[in-house]
Amino acid sequence: MLSDGALYALICDIIVMQDHQNKGIGSTILKQLVNKCQETNIKRAWLFAAPGKAKFYEKYGFSVRPNEALGMQLIEFEFQQ
Repeated sequence: MLSDGALYALICDIIVMQDHQNKGIGSTILKQLVNKCQETNIKRAWLFAAPGKAKFYEKYGFSVRPNEALGMQLIEFEFQQ
């Protein structure tokens, strides 16, 4: 994750090796990144993910950006834990 430490953050996909998938590793990493954003009062986080992976990130409050813009975004950090 990259951040200016004040307003914005950027997450560039989370990739877990196939042998280690479905063990909660990606979820744990994403939760920690989101928690860090909350702790530092980041207002908007953008996420760039591989095609077809939106459903994973939507579980954590991210949404597909409007107008077919690339990536996803998380605004105001009101998400489901």
